Amino acid sequence: MRLASFSLLRLVFLGMLFAGSVSAQISVGTIVNVSKRSNNESEPAIAIDPNNTNRLFISANTNATGLLSSRSSNGGGGWTATTIATGSDSLVAGCCDSSAVFDSFGNLWLVYLGEDGKVKVALSTDGGQNFSNFASLGDGDEPTIAAATGRIWVTYTDGSNTISVRSAAVTGLGTAGSFGARQVATSSTDGEYGDIAIGPNGEVLVAYQTPSSGQGPVDLYVDLDPDGAGATGFKNRVHVTSTAVGGFDAIPAQSGRTVDAEVGLAWDHSGGLFNNRVYLVYTDEAPNESNNTKILLRYSDDRGSTWSEPIRVSDDVTSHSQFLPRIALDQTTGDVAVSFYDCRNDIGTGPDDTNGIANDDAELFVAVSSDGGNTFSSNVRVTSHPSNAVIAGNKFGFGDYEGLVFEDGSFFPVWADDSNSTSDNPNGTLSKFDIYTAKIQDNSGGPYIALLPQGAADGVKNLDYDQTITAKGGTAPYVFGHTGTLPDGLSLNCSSNICVLSGNPTASGTFAFTVNVTDADANTGSRDYSVHIASNCIFCDDFENGILDSAWTYQRTWTESAGFLNATTGKKKATALAPSGANCTNCDMEATVKTTGGNSAKTWILGWYQSDNNKIELTMDDKNDQWTLEQTVNGSVIAKQVVISGIHPNTVYDVKMNFSGSTITLRVDGSTFMVLPLPNSPFGTAGLRIKKTSSSLGFLSIE
Repeated sequence: MRLASFSLLRLVFLGMLFAGSVSAQISVGTIVNVSKRSNNESEPAIAIDPNNTNRLFISANTNATGLLSSRSSNGGGGWTATTIATGSDSLVAGCCDSSAVFDSFGNLWLVYLGEDGKVKVALSTDGGQNFSNFASLGDGDEPTIAAATGRIWVTYTDGSNTISVRSAAVTGLGTAGSFGARQVATSSTDGEYGDIAIGPNGEVLVAYQTPSSGQGPVDLYVDLDPDGAGATGFKNRVHVTSTAVGGFDAIPAQSGRTVDAEVGLAWDHSGGLFNNRVYLVYTDEAPNESNNTKILLRYSDDRGSTWSEPIRVSDDVTSHSQFLPRIALDQTTGDVAVSFYDCRNDIGTGPDDTNGIANDDAELFVAVSSDGGNTFSSNVRVTSHPSNAVIAGNKFGFGDYEGLVFEDGSFFPVWADDSNSTSDNPNGTLSKFDIYTAKIQDNSGGPYIALLPQGAADGVKNLDYDQTITAKGGTAPYVFGHTGTLPDGLSLNCSSNICVLSGNPTASGTFAFTVNVTDADANTGSRDYSVHIASNCIFCDDFENGILDSAWTYQRTWTESAGFLNATTGKKKATALAPSGANCTNCDMEATVKTTGGNSAKTWILGWYQSDNNKIELTMDDKNDQWTLEQTVNGSVIAKQVVISGIHPNTVYDVKMNFSGSTITLRVDGSTFMVLPLPNSPFGTAGLRIKKTSSSLGFLSIE
């Protein structure tokens, strides 16, 4: 929420670099009104669950106490809207300025500005159906929230008018610690309209503009905390560029509310060709006070220390306004999308005009880059009719921002719209703003083909090893290759669709290598792997001889074939336990497991097992895509965490659990899923248990 200012600054002219456009296939889906309320809404935010892309959540200002809440569980096909943070529901009364994000555990985090002027954080564990108050962070403005592995981050302009950052550790579904002490970006006094992005290794980068008022010019800065939650803190700020769009720059489409440069960040950690590249989008104006505002982008390959020349995103040839850009990056492809309001078609007459005045009616446009931001597609208009903020009579106008998310080849912009193009605005046409979205398919394929899994299983010397690596995205057939050092005794054998790293390791150690792939359209991808081969193990079994080991304990019928220990069962559980000689306390337990799934299917990986009353148990709930890790002592559950992440039938998962004195760390396919503090030290062996499904154990190692 910006407070009015009337400062005037000197005039400057900024030259811009036009990048040649490339054609990318963008398919705009059905436009949907997600609010359908009788009052104005604006400043929408959107979040998508990366583990279940059917789950989306939208929030927005309501021009009154409370926030719009709208959620979808079917990929944006249908939406359920309500008002939250009214002060009479479960949340502290809200004013505005919401931002939302899903984390890797399936938690939905919502940050907003309360009616008391303080930054509020709310938490939902069911996709936005219910929220609870989580924290109040003090006086602030324009908060933004982001998620990283095991942590959430909030940035905002604090009561001293500086850029503040706070974070909290997240260890499971509904489980998080308190926010830590406030950190301040270096020399950010009079900074405003900030954004935040998290790097591949937990680094934190904030961006903002200063001064926060006036028509411009102003300066855009970034500041890096290189170790995130570590002790280093933010370094000296870096000047990215100047822009002629000040903190309160009046343009015809928003002459009362005004606009700012609306700097935005996206950090690539897709593992692709442009991995670790940071993107920064903003608005500029040339000449100053011409209303000829354009959307530009710069990128950095050194964590924000240096930046590219500006690249033009908006490709119009008019002198009209584009404003309030939003950027999002698809971590499965590395492609970048930018959305923005655009007045290019409003010439004061015709179907794209509402009032006979040129350059004050806006439509939403998008563009995509599949080459690391070097070029952008031809801009695509999303909306079918123009909107006008003055006619809407909204005190926020179009607002200070619109929203955008990008995941798994599709992106969803979300914007304020009074065109009534869907004929379901309760106020009719050109009366009040409702909130709209549309699913947009990026069919360009991108330059990056994803390689899965993200991490390869470890192994043991002289024990057969088998790891499948598959390509995702692009166009088959694929051509694979590798660089670096494969473990001694292993070879990488590839077909047109998959690679298999297999053999009998002949040496211990840690081996680093990179698998690369090229698809039929010459798009490329790569992923770095590191495989540790242990010299020996407390207990190992690769199930390769096809004969059940009599040292194991079996309940129900089990078979061994093709490198898997298998069982099928109905209502009664089937259990297989490694021999007592595999008992350990401080150790690693690693297994590969798959299940055929089913509506009521359950698969349990047992660890540190003594009895059903004393054990560590990891439950794979296929129906709900839910991983549950818990410790039972003397029949009572004393520690438990839950993660929401896709569990796909007949997919082999590499699961590694490590206990080291006080906590157990769970990693799945190389990614850390949770860190669970244990009140009691565990002891025991390992095994597999299933119910109402067929499941297989492909490899078990205890070190």
